[in-house]
Amino acid sequence: MMFGLRLKALRDEANMSQKELGEKLGLGRVTISNYESGTKEPDVIRMLTRASEVFGVPVDYLLGLTDCRKKYTPAEPVKKAQVEELINNLPEEGIKAAIEILGSLGRKYQDK
Repeated sequence: MMFGLRLKALRDEANMSQKELGEKLGLGRVTISNYESGTKEPDVIRMLTRASEVFGVPVDYLLGLTDCRKKYTPAEPVKKAQVEELINNLPEEGIKAAIEILGSLGRKYQDK
């Protein structure tokens, strides 16, 4: 479940224990644990998700965080073939630059 995964990631990023988060949210540690494990989810999430689907609007619109009624549609994931095609359409010096940039990116993300 996305809510639980994101809640845990945010809590970890904040270096916060489940107990600390629970205290800040007025909930018990066990409730936080259940949310993170996906054992339970807040009822409001199910209701907001369903209303969003029924009316075709984003949850942010229902919550009044935006006036935009258009749902976000994620871009198609980039495929290796697309990258290869882009590189192949470059002139020789562009290909060298692309290889250098991709090598740099590879080293950056290899360390993570």
